[in-house]
Amino acid sequence: KSLENFKELAASKKFKTKCPTKNQYLNFIDIFLLGKDSNNSSPSSRSLCFKPSSGRKNNKWVWVEIKNFKGDPGWLYGSADFIVFEFIDRYLFIPRKNLIDFVHSKINFSASIVANPWEAKYKIFQRENNFDEITQVNSVELLELPDVINWKKQ
Repeated sequence: KSLENFKELAASKKFKTKCPTKNQYLNFIDIFLLGKDSNNSSPSSRSLCFKPSSGRKNNKWVWVEIKNFKGDPGWLYGSADFIVFEFIDRYLFIPRKNLIDFVHSKINFSASIVANPWEAKYKIFQRENNFDEITQVNSVELLELPDVINWKKQ
């Protein structure tokens, strides 16, 4: 449902959407956004990795996947142009390469893995019986990254 709502908003902004191929999907591309809006302030013909809202009112922290459950590179290192985080009232487009730079500047990868998800703020957390490595970053800080695009929900 979240992705369908996003597609509707994109259409209202005069964008077309396209589904990825299976191989593109395996490289963490969930959707393509095609076209431009009138003021050229939005991406054109960009691949997106879509992260739906958790449904909570407070989206102060968002999860970032460094390694997936198999221990392979996670969606942060996929091939999408943008990571799109859905919030209660908006979609935030973060250029994936800028998010990588941000994560690498904030997280000490040589520190011990934390045992609990609530300890994962700028630290690596691994779920039990999994090879994943995930962390939480502050969504307010994401707004300060270069080339971020903010779409308010209508």
